[in-house]
Amino acid sequence: MTALLNHKDTEFFTSRIMMYIFLFSFILLHIHDLNAQIIINEVMFNPAGNENHNEFVELYNAGSSAVDLSGWLISDSSGSDIIIDAGSGTILQPGQYGIVLDPDYFINSTLYDSIIPPEALILTIDGPTIGSRGLSNSTPELISIVSSAGDTITAYRYSTDNNDGFSDEKIIPGDVNEDYNWGNSTVYLGTPGARNSITPPDFDMRLTSLTIVPTAPFINQTVTMSASVQNHGISPPETAELAFYIDSDKNGVLTQDEILNEIVLNLSDFNEFGDSAVIDFAWQPPYAGNISIWVSVNSMPDSNMQNNMLSFLMNVLESENQVIINEIMYQPLRNEAEWIELFNRGTSEVNLRNWRIKDKSRAEGAVIGQGDIIFPPGDYIVLTGDSIKLANYYPLSFTIINVSHFPALNNDGDEITVLDAAGRVSDSVEYNSSWGSNPGVSLERIQVNASSNDRNNWGLSTSHEGATPGHVNSLEVHGISGQVLIVPEPNPFSPGRDMHVCRITVTQPLTQSLVTMKIFDRYGRLVRDLLRGEPQGSNFTVEWDGRNNNGRLMQTDIYVIYFNAISTNSGRSIEHKTTVVLVNER
Repeated sequence: MTALLNHKDTEFFTSRIMMYIFLFSFILLHIHDLNAQIIINEVMFNPAGNENHNEFVELYNAGSSAVDLSGWLISDSSGSDIIIDAGSGTILQPGQYGIVLDPDYFINSTLYDSIIPPEALILTIDGPTIGSRGLSNSTPELISIVSSAGDTITAYRYSTDNNDGFSDEKIIPGDVNEDYNWGNSTVYLGTPGARNSITPPDFDMRLTSLTIVPTAPFINQTVTMSASVQNHGISPPETAELAFYIDSDKNGVLTQDEILNEIVLNLSDFNEFGDSAVIDFAWQPPYAGNISIWVSVNSMPDSNMQNNMLSFLMNVLESENQVIINEIMYQPLRNEAEWIELFNRGTSEVNLRNWRIKDKSRAEGAVIGQGDIIFPPGDYIVLTGDSIKLANYYPLSFTIINVSHFPALNNDGDEITVLDAAGRVSDSVEYNSSWGSNPGVSLERIQVNASSNDRNNWGLSTSHEGATPGHVNSLEVHGISGQVLIVPEPNPFSPGRDMHVCRITVTQPLTQSLVTMKIFDRYGRLVRDLLRGEPQGSNFTVEWDGRNNNGRLMQTDIYVIYFNAISTNSGRSIEHKTTVVLVNER
């Protein structure tokens, strides 16, 4: 009986001991879990002002329970100090920041008084400095936090690439202490007692890029839009969707009827901070010109709405050769610059961003411009390597683009190529000095829709200035059907009044010719020589001031304008007559 009782007693006591051991172990584990909530969140090792009392280490309670820091140690590997009360106790509440300051700070400094929020817990140490001699600015030191039980709770070795007054901050407080989760503060004096400057929002889905391939498509060509979406928040969103828009009215306000496509995002792609995905959408632009494409990411919740949208100005071309080379100054005078004139022969604007111009010697070419360069339809743009010299030489106003590394144009011949943003050839001209060579005189294109490499479609400018940069070529032909058109304006005209000069505009079928123009009275007597066998193109203008060859103002009457042109290529001769009325009111 006694042996049986002893056996039962033994079982009873054994079970009670096991229960106490389990409870004690549970308490120890619970205490360890509580302690593990404490992290090093910011280190000011290179403070502004006096380093003897402006260093600090920020702790953060990332858990859900309060932790008493009484008896805890802070160490820099070569020395340890006890964390003590600075007047507000040593209990760090959940979600609260604790700032460990040098003891001398309270006597000699007020540097952080205005930026530490009142809800932060202010702590200090029992020694004169943090660590053995303060925190080094030149040697990275390992800062450790040790509990009152002697357990190392957290440790971090800071970097030393900070400027004075900028701390090391942890990016995501609850994540690891690896180098990739730390960075330099973006705020002078740091963020003691507050959210770190480099800590992302709690919820933040953002767009990091929008690309469109090809960047310069043709009408109805399939383009691929690729939007890169990233979770830049600490926590994943509950819902997220992507929308592509076309800002058809170009007012910057996106409406429901401008949506091209909506895509619900897979939330499993964005579980962690930094997770990203690329979303593609194929589309065909229905018209040419500049089309403003927008993409937006909408998520719930979202702490930052400033990074939810991106736009791309897509330039849609009508054809492969919408932009052509129209005039070339390859043999300028000494005080002039080389230049190339482009012409937009389409009906829609073209964006020359990232287009290139090259000659035979430079395979890569020179970028015309990296920003938006809007080229209106029917307009001209002149490219040069010296815009100042070019603008000073020609009196008329026109659009000039100064191109870095503009190609050097050879006098004996060269090949000029214009490439669009996708690297496709928009136009190419391989000229030769036999096409026309005269210093200070440009090579002009005759017909914009004829071949770029037909030598008969090019000739030397007949302009008095030797060139027509930014304006209609002197040789240009627009569908002339063998007829001569002479238009005097105004008609009648009155010398000495507001309209004291008659401008006579001539359009004729000979692209290069020697022109003679005269004024006769009604009786066939010569009054004035306007042109005497001078080289002209298909379009030009001359003026008559109402005076004869001796400078005498003619009387009121009707006068005959005589025109004669002889082709310099074929010898063909054409002539034409029209009349103008002069009113002499003197």
